[in-house]
Amino acid sequence: MYKRQVVRLLLRDGRSGTRLDQHRGHRAGRHPAGSADGPTWQTLDERPGEAFAWDRQTRAFTVRSPGTYEKYRLAVDGEAALSEVELLS
Repeated sequence: MYKRQVVRLLLRDGRSGTRLDQHRGHRAGRHPAGSADGPTWQTLDERPGEAFAWDRQTRAFTVRSPGTYEKYRLAVDGEAALSEVELLS
């Protein structure tokens, strides 16, 4: 398998037609992690309580502790609707 270092995440909100005051109430923590073998995961970043300002907004995040891994996952705490996740190396 090919190993890659992810240094940025692009996340796009999946909500549409939500009033701005309703939208701001939807906060979720995002925790990307990387693994070299599958069973063992290393947390690369922690962003508790992040929110999108408007529907379909795309936000970029720099990974705070990048590493070179074969597998990546994104854990989400709370209520979230993502329509797109991009891992950039």
